[in-house]
Amino acid sequence: MLRTLLLILFLSTGCVTLETGTDEGCSDGEDNDGDGLFDCEDVDCRDDADCAVDDDDSGA
Repeated sequence: MLRTLLLILFLSTGCVTLETGTDEGCSDGEDNDGDGLFDCEDVDCRDDADCAVDDDDSGA
């Protein structure tokens, strides 16, 4: 029972991902966390400066 609770706790804490937390994790062309998504395609990188989306219509 304790093992099960610990496993649930571990899985629910959002295990540390390798896609973020490094300087190059969201711009190195690698699938650092093994989820099949690369760099800015990965939701873990949505707040990374390398993945910022230009939302204004100025085109600049």
